[in-house]
Amino acid sequence: MPSHIRNKCGNAILAMICLAWAPSAVAQGVFVPKSAGLFKIDFRITDAIIDKDLAVTVNYHNDGRFTGGVPFDLPIAGVHAKAADTIVPALGIEYFITDHISIEPIFGGTKQKTRTFVDSLIFVSPSPAINASNFNVVNSVFAYSAIVPIKYHFRPDARFSPYIGAGMAYYWFANEASSTGQPLSVLDTRGYVVQVGFDYALHGNWSINLDAKQMFVENEAVVTDPFGGATTSTTKPDPLIISAGFGYRF
Repeated sequence: MPSHIRNKCGNAILAMICLAWAPSAVAQGVFVPKSAGLFKIDFRITDAIIDKDLAVTVNYHNDGRFTGGVPFDLPIAGVHAKAADTIVPALGIEYFITDHISIEPIFGGTKQKTRTFVDSLIFVSPSPAINASNFNVVNSVFAYSAIVPIKYHFRPDARFSPYIGAGMAYYWFANEASSTGQPLSVLDTRGYVVQVGFDYALHGNWSINLDAKQMFVENEAVVTDPFGGATTSTTKPDPLIISAGFGYRF
């Protein structure tokens, strides 16, 4: 695991330990256990940790407007992207189907920036190769997500209750912009998620939560030009999502 991910995970775990033992959270009175029919709302701060160097598959397609009506494709090699980690609030609404099994839709959104770069951009075909040094494009987009995992809770009647889960994720995008000035469209996409975490009941209806989700998702963006061309970029960010927050059961 890369060092920056280890550091992020360590910081999140430390923060939750501090929350659990803070003077305001030590009241060890009666708490509401997890049970069938229970609702729980979680307010979390979420950090999406992304690999610092993402490989990008790029293809340029032209409709043949300037080639006698003959369309052609131009694969592009050697392209990478850098995306910054994003810290955002997230809201989860959980319903317990049984004492052990729950479903939790989770909603979030943030503005993201991605820098696409390559020291030497190589158009693989046709031959001879064409090079463009220090190619650099910055794209920005508002990204919204809905993650719906099914969770299994161990020890639902205990104060410390760990869980595992798996489910689906859906991402949609708005306000796309590219530093090239050309129209940019980021396509909506689906993905998968696995997760592990725990709830720690405080007093009454309140609890704290620490959660880690591994996402598996593929993003596709299309930039069009006025010459009948469209550049399609595909990448797999597969973020690790670390969340910490408070929950309320009712």
